[in-house]
Amino acid sequence: LERYFGRAHRDANPDMASTGKAFTSIACGIMLHEFHDKIPHGLDTKVFTQECLPEAFPLDDPRKADITLGQLLCMTAGYNGEGQSPVGVVEGKAEPMKAAPGQNIRDLDRSSLRTPLWTNPGAGYSYSSPSPHIASIVLRHITGMELQDYIDARLAKPMGWGAWGYCLHQHGFTMAHAHGAGSIAMHSTDALRFGYCLLHHGKWRDKQLVPADYV
Repeated sequence: LERYFGRAHRDANPDMASTGKAFTSIACGIMLHEFHDKIPHGLDTKVFTQECLPEAFPLDDPRKADITLGQLLCMTAGYNGEGQSPVGVVEGKAEPMKAAPGQNIRDLDRSSLRTPLWTNPGAGYSYSSPSPHIASIVLRHITGMELQDYIDARLAKPMGWGAWGYCLHQHGFTMAHAHGAGSIAMHSTDALRFGYCLLHHGKWRDKQLVPADYV
């Protein structure tokens, strides 16, 4: 595990996979409070801009200019669903869609940004890991910190987590950035601390770690 997760050690839990999406969302909530001046419209901020996502330009689909941070975090940005038989949901009704290329861990940022849209931003839901990862890229640019470092400073250290980290090493390849859609590993007791903090409206002991209105 030390080799597999880098900073996580042998006493941490195995990869918790897509549970990591929740950590990305909460990190973005903290970012919105801490860096309000940079992202004043909060979850309604359109993030395909030179300030938030410079690597996305030129846009491969002009509709992406309308994608908001909130849509990325709740997977309504219009990105194609995952798997061989992806499904979208529009007004409660499931709609099949064609399979499309998604994420490639050897080029995680670019492959996420270039995943095609199946519908207009905000027009439907489809489970799509590129969306929360793109949100983590936004966080990287707004805060000037890597997702793992931001979570470590704003959540892990204040709560006293033990060994934890993201899986950066897969199939003999080392990713440049944490996967905002998953691949997080930590003690089960620290995962419970995270949930406990949210149940208490973002408060841990005498500290407000997560903005209560975001929770």
